[in-house]
Formats: sequence, structure tokens, C-alpha cells
Amino acid sequence: ADHRAALSSVLSNLRDILGTRQGSSAAQPDLGLPPPNELRQNYPASITDMQRAIAETISRYEPRLREVKVTYIQVEDEQL
Repeated sequence: ADHRAALSSVLSNLRDILGTRQGSSAAQPDLGLPPPNELRQNYPASITDMQRAIAETISRYEPRLREVKVTYIQVEDEQL
């Protein structure tokens, strides 16, 4: 039960963190991810920038996870 509760808490926090745009929190301006339009301008070169932004955000705001690695997986027929 404790493991399930911890997992649920981590997943909930990740949803919140990754669903937040940088600059939307006055108390923590670096909380969240850069706006997608900023990264879309240099796509596909911006893939590594997005991976780095996601990993840094998770590492900073979800300390229960260690050695965060973000992998890009290409989906057929998807632009971004």
C-alpha cells in the first residue's frame, strides 16, 4: 500500500510539473516546461533541448526520482 501511494504521488506530481509552463508561477518562475511554440521553431533540432528541459525539471521538482533520463520516441505520422 505504501509503495502504491508513493507511486501515485510521484505520478500526480509529474503531471502537475510537466503540465505547467515556465513563468506561470510567481513563486517559482522556473517551474515547468518552456512553451511548446519556442521549441517547435527549431524542430527537429529542438528535441534535445526538450529532453534536457524535461529531465532538469523532473530532477529539480521531483526529488524522489533519481538519475532521470528522457528518451525521444518517434511516432509515425506525427509532426511533433
